[in-house]
Amino acid sequence: MPRPSFPSLQESEIQAEHIRKIKAVLVACPVDQVVEYDEISQAVGFDIRLPTHRYMLYKAFKATNQEVGANFMNVKTVGYRRMPVEASPNLGNAARSAARKSFRKTQAKIVNAVQHTNYIAPSDLQRVNREINHLGILELMTRDVAAPQMPMFPAPPDPGISARQTADLMREALGRTK
Repeated sequence: MPRPSFPSLQESEIQAEHIRKIKAVLVACPVDQVVEYDEISQAVGFDIRLPTHRYMLYKAFKATNQEVGANFMNVKTVGYRRMPVEASPNLGNAARSAARKSFRKTQAKIVNAVQHTNYIAPSDLQRVNREINHLGILELMTRDVAAPQMPMFPAPPDPGISARQTADLMREALGRTK
């Protein structure tokens, strides 16, 4: 079995320099504007869309987010749009949608396999049912309307009150009775 090849120190420094160049292009992009693939490729001197180079783009996205808080959304075949801060809470929609799709597909595969088998032991059937239920719960949790919006708690609880009084205040804030 061949040993994995690790980049030499010189190659690592070159990659770090490319990532810095990509990061500079990303930071220079105004909010709600698109930085095109061609701009990024021109900055580094090669086509960033190639699978062998794309990891540098992702590292630059991560570094840009950590340093200046910028988030980018893919604009298909064009580049990346720098998102305004107000849109940040919506970043999870695509991820949740992909997760839901994955959960549904896996659930359907399990059900299909069980339906086309001649015999399955009761203990295995229990495990299958448990797994299908878990996938259903995960799918439910990733929906946009999984739980009602929790109202803002009026004020931090007073450290001098009991746990029971704190629970009563929380029930009151949720609109529930004892």
